[in-house]
This record gives sequence, C-alpha cells and structure tokens, in this order.
Amino acid sequence: MEEIKSMWLKCWVALCAKWPGLVGAYYRFMYLPSGKRLSGKVFDYGKRCSGGLYFVQVGANDGIRNDPVFKAMMAQRWRGLRLEPQPFVFGQLARLHQSTPGIRAVQAALGPRVGTVCMYGLAFSNQRWAHGLCTMDRKILEQGLSDGSIAKAAHRHGVELPPNQEDWVKEIVVNQMDVASLMQMTGRQYVDLLVIDTEGYDLEIIYLFSRAGLWPGAILYEHVNLTAKQVRECANLLEGSGYQLHMFGANTFAERVG
Repeated sequence: MEEIKSMWLKCWVALCAKWPGLVGAYYRFMYLPSGKRLSGKVFDYGKRCSGGLYFVQVGANDGIRNDPVFKAMMAQRWRGLRLEPQPFVFGQLARLHQSTPGIRAVQAALGPRVGTVCMYGLAFSNQRWAHGLCTMDRKILEQGLSDGSIAKAAHRHGVELPPNQEDWVKEIVVNQMDVASLMQMTGRQYVDLLVIDTEGYDLEIIYLFSRAGLWPGAILYEHVNLTAKQVRECANLLEGSGYQLHMFGANTFAERVG
C-alpha cells in the first residue's frame, strides 16, 4: 500500500510541477469540500478574500501530503511563500512548485533572529510520517519515544528501529529567518492567511507575528502538540486580539472578525 501511495504521489507531483493550471482546474471543478470540515472552512475563507488570497506557510513539509491548504491554494490560485527548513523535504517542495505562478518555496525556519538553528528529527526514516515529526523542541520527539507512539508508527510503516534509542534522533542545522526578513520577502505589510505546522512550536510562531504587530486575517495552526496550558494561552491571545476560533481535529482555524 505504501508503494502505491508513493507512486501516486510522484505522478501527482510531476503533474503539478509541469501543469499546475491543470491541477488547479481539477480541484476547482471536481473537488467538493465539506463545509463541516477544515477543507471547507479554508475554501470558504479563500473565496471571501477580495483581490485573491496571499498567505505564508511555516512548516510546509513536502507541500502536498496531509497539507491543509494545498487543494484550496491550487484551486483558487493563491499567492504566497511556503517555508520548509529540512533540506531533503524542501527539494520535494521546490519541485512541486517549480512552475506554479505566485508561489515561492523558501528553505528556512522562522524564529526570533536571522541565522541558523538546530532542529530535531528521526534518523532512521525519510518517509512522510517520519520527517513530518521534525521539530524545534526535542522534548516533543522524546515524548514520542517514551510513550511508544513513534515505535508504533514505525511498525505500521514497515520500518525497523535501530536497537539503540540514542540513534533514533538526529540534529539538523537549518537556516532561520525572522519576521522582518520574511515580510520583506513578501513585499507586503499584511498577509491574509498564516498557516503553521511546526510540531509544537506553533504558539511561538504566533507570538513572533504578534510582537511584530502583525495580525493576519486568519491563522491556521496545529494545536495537537501544544500542552493544555499552551492551548489556553493561544486561545486567550487570539480571542483577545479579535479572532474567532474554530477547531477541526488536530487544527484550529482562527479568523479575525470586526
């Protein structure tokens, strides 16, 4: 099954890389998102953005698998930046959008300063489930190691674990940009949508924007890897800044109202 999914993905990525307009047309005319799911919320918000939606995505990974905005982005011809710091994964993201008008893939993490930063990932697999766990916070991976969830995921995907757990985690030094350099790259003072999937670092990304006085029209973030305290803190920050929150499984869609 994994091989079939991999073959399908390669074909779809090749099609998007060469004929992005065809992929966009497919999602525009053939895909019907449910209004009760996150995809429906994203499509609806995109339709309501006059002049076309401009977005920034932090932690885009390969840009397509399990991505909450890819379909709407292609269907509605969004413009924006997709940030992914992992070198191996960024290559896939760059190929995906090599011909997509208005979309730029950027190999960088987002943080408080320009420079380099250490991230932590699984050393024994380059499969999507594995590199999707790469994080700024080593404790997130350590939790997965201690509770057995990583071992279960590896078994489910047919991956044999190294006998020594010390060989499970690798350090990855990546380029980092700050919000000022990010906004300079956009050439804008405002973004319609901020999308975040940083495996437990999502609240920090929101704080980076708030400290810079930047409040996107909507913020889509993953709350599942936040602590209960962080979930409440994030909700208080956003609701206190005029956002209305909608939860969909592991994600929260926060839209600024008024």
